Amino acid sequence: MLRGLVKSVLTLTWTAFLLPVQFLALKFCDPVAGLIPRLYHRGAARILGLHISVQGQPLIEPRVLYVANHASWLDIVALGSVLEAGFIAKSEVASWPGFGLLAKLQQSIFIDRRRSQIQIGTQMVSRHLATGKRLILFAEGTSNDGVRILPFQSSFFAVAGQGPSSENVPVQPVSISYTRRAGLPVIRGDMPAIAWYGDMFLLPHLWRMFCEGGRIDVTVHFHPQADHQKFNSRKALARYCYDKVNDGVMESRRGRSPKAGS
Repeated sequence: MLRGLVKSVLTLTWTAFLLPVQFLALKFCDPVAGLIPRLYHRGAARILGLHISVQGQPLIEPRVLYVANHASWLDIVALGSVLEAGFIAKSEVASWPGFGLLAKLQQSIFIDRRRSQIQIGTQMVSRHLATGKRLILFAEGTSNDGVRILPFQSSFFAVAGQGPSSENVPVQPVSISYTRRAGLPVIRGDMPAIAWYGDMFLLPHLWRMFCEGGRIDVTVHFHPQADHQKFNSRKALARYCYDKVNDGVMESRRGRSPKAGS
């Protein structure tokens, strides 16, 4: 209980300190507005006890679409601490107290994921990428249970071929793996404490995470950029990204270093 209270106070203090800074940066200095969320997530990772290891090289050119698996709200902290990018979030997140504001300040895009609204969402994402911003897509469409990765929804990949010119939007698969908890390898029974999925309520899950001690080791593996010339459809591109992300997660869980060029 005491640990949870301390972490809660630290998180609220850190948030309150950077919120007005980000408001001003968005209004007067756009380059700084891209840096502050990364600083915020790095501080949040330290408070939460996340130890993040990076494998591979993230693309740092303008208008990149990073495609990742999604098991927990911790994914946002892990990716946000290593990338200067916003997130593609479901429309409901925009109205969540506190969390919606933080997502907006990170210049995230909120889309309605109903099939009938996908085209509108794709156009919003395309316009955002056209300004040179980078975005992170959780292509499963929802969070998984941390044990298996759900199929990637190919409709989300329509944006990859709708850049501001004839060039395709760079797409980079990214694997997120939770490998150790309090010094021990993460096993299946540990995942409910880490993964946030299904009908779990966010605040109780967040509170349990604050109350627990010990660090959590996270591996973020950046795979090579997808070569658009090799894919003749969105489904083929989605399948390629899924295979790369899934292989990266499996390799990390086995405790082996990823193969060169994987």
